[in-house]
Amino acid sequence: MAHRSCDLFHTSRPPEDCTAPVAPSAPIVDVSVVIVNYNVRDFLEQAIRSIYRAATRLTVEILVVDNASSDGSMEMVAERFPAVRRLENAENVGFGRANNQAIQVARGRYILVLNPDTIVQEDTLEQLCQLMDNRPDVGAAGCMILNPDGSFALESRRSFPGAFTAVFRMLGLSRLFPKSKVFGRYNLTYLPIWEEAEIDALSGSCMFVRASALTSMGPIPRPALREEGAGLFDEDFFMYGEDLDWCFRIQQAGWRIMYTPSTQIIHYKGESTKRGEMRYVRLFYGAMLIFADKHFQGTYATFYRLLLRIGILLRASLSASFRLGQFLRRPAIDAGIVASSVLAAGYAWSQLTEWTMPQLFVVSIPPMAAVLSVGGMVLTGAYHTIQPRRIAATLRGLMGGFVMLALLSYAFKEIAFSRVVVALGFTLSLTLLLASRVVLNLRNLGPLRALVVGPPDRRDHLEHLLAINPRASYQIVDSLALPDGGSDPTDQLLTKIRDTVRWNRVQTIIFVQSHVDTTAMFAIMMQLRDLPVLFKVYSPEGAHIIGKSAVDKLILPDLAPSDHVARPVRSPLEHRCADLLLLSALYPVRLLAFILKPVLAPSHPWYHLGPKLRGLGDVLLGRMALVGAPDEHLGNTVRQWGIRRGRFSVVDYAEDRSLPEDSLRQAYWYYATHQSIGLDLAIILRILRNQPAG
Repeated sequence: MAHRSCDLFHTSRPPEDCTAPVAPSAPIVDVSVVIVNYNVRDFLEQAIRSIYRAATRLTVEILVVDNASSDGSMEMVAERFPAVRRLENAENVGFGRANNQAIQVARGRYILVLNPDTIVQEDTLEQLCQLMDNRPDVGAAGCMILNPDGSFALESRRSFPGAFTAVFRMLGLSRLFPKSKVFGRYNLTYLPIWEEAEIDALSGSCMFVRASALTSMGPIPRPALREEGAGLFDEDFFMYGEDLDWCFRIQQAGWRIMYTPSTQIIHYKGESTKRGEMRYVRLFYGAMLIFADKHFQGTYATFYRLLLRIGILLRASLSASFRLGQFLRRPAIDAGIVASSVLAAGYAWSQLTEWTMPQLFVVSIPPMAAVLSVGGMVLTGAYHTIQPRRIAATLRGLMGGFVMLALLSYAFKEIAFSRVVVALGFTLSLTLLLASRVVLNLRNLGPLRALVVGPPDRRDHLEHLLAINPRASYQIVDSLALPDGGSDPTDQLLTKIRDTVRWNRVQTIIFVQSHVDTTAMFAIMMQLRDLPVLFKVYSPEGAHIIGKSAVDKLILPDLAPSDHVARPVRSPLEHRCADLLLLSALYPVRLLAFILKPVLAPSHPWYHLGPKLRGLGDVLLGRMALVGAPDEHLGNTVRQWGIRRGRFSVVDYAEDRSLPEDSLRQAYWYYATHQSIGLDLAIILRILRNQPAG
């Protein structure tokens, strides 16, 4: 059957009644695919494309419900998939309620509830349709779910969380004894994964449900508690648990639930709620409590709830301990660096002079230096600010700690030692601390990731200025405009700003001065003061960005037709020496990236670093400069200015295809007249961070 396009459906608010399903009078499509989206634009696009590839011989409609995303998801769907039916909410209404909105208007014989971070196999829809067509007693079915590494995802099939089943899972016994029918019951790990089986519950990431099961009783006699059908998702569950509850009611209504390994999907699993976080513990096990209150009665339910509350307390304690360990990890590493540096400085001084390092020095001074220095860095905010401020905070905190150490050595003669040891220890500590921050925070080097609060045309203008400025300090990741010219920031806008900061790792929020008045600007800053971001102001008229104690001038000097570079700022020998010096730092980084790549995730900033550093051999042999121009830009004028073919382009090559020739000449003229090793390093760091590997 040929694929049939669907009418565009769009609403700004949910339907009034989300408690009872609407039975379509005459199904006109085979499968209605329902996707709830929240800030996963790229995953959503990938999922929709995979659905279309799987729908070649079926009539399929796709309904996407968006829970107030701020990443342009709906704009992408409207532009690239106009046949998809869109429902947009002004706030995040939760997983169950959002699905209900789409299910109520779905027209298919079957409904596929699908997560946006999934990819379906080309035969998935056909295989599930065939299973349901051949088994009229099956009300819902699910297929094999694979993790991104190809392993079997345990949530593909589940049992209902009875008291002991839940306890065994929370205590980890199900992982220790997966083949046991007693301990492995929750995820049915004792069953072969390639065996079709009737199960209790499916994963909410992929649930293939018979539409008539929502309104009609099934053929299997059961002591059902419902008078007709399974109904919709229970909206008391905000996240987690609603799939278990739905499957429970489908079974109560007299329908079977099946797992089939005949087809697979990949589930990338969202990063919005990590399993080690307190929010996951609260939502997941809180959903179990709701499930117990709803479906279990009497003494058993009381016992079950008690066990769950004990389990929640234990998991919350473990989660809090883990988070505390994560918080203390960086200070602990710094304390070790400082203590080792002071001990090494004392040993070196004892070898160079007649001073003998006493045992009291060994057991007291290095630990004291570590405690004082880390305490100073805590007070100066070295562990709570974003990267541009951390170096200054580290320097201030370390300096304060060593000053206190020197004063203490004056006050207590028993631990008196040479001030040279203090100087050596401070220098070595500072060097190692800064080096560790460079290694551990590569993703924060280069331009700051910025969110522009202003209209799209001002963002375009700002991006143009940044693209032609070799010293660009910002990478624009998104922009948001205030309603009605921008005098009153709404709660919706503040939520979108928070979401954008979180999902795009924004480090700076830039207000467009002509768009946001001062009152609104201050209101936004006060509401968002808990975020780890810098607030700055962009003046389009002056083409500069103002921040704390700094003004970034974006506009380059006007280049008149008569302007030329009489003599390069650096001689060819100076340029060559700078290239070799930078290569001495880049080669070890490339080697380290190559060694670490097999154990890194593709999302890690070092994963693509090796491919980005290809071609350094040509620079070493002198065939090209480290920083220069690509072949497309090497006109006579650029060559006359002493700019050679370069491994890294002066202009941000990811953005320069639409730049006019005058802007390109202006950028290269600026580089030719301001050449330095510092400017080269800034350009390299910007490209290593922003340019895709290729």
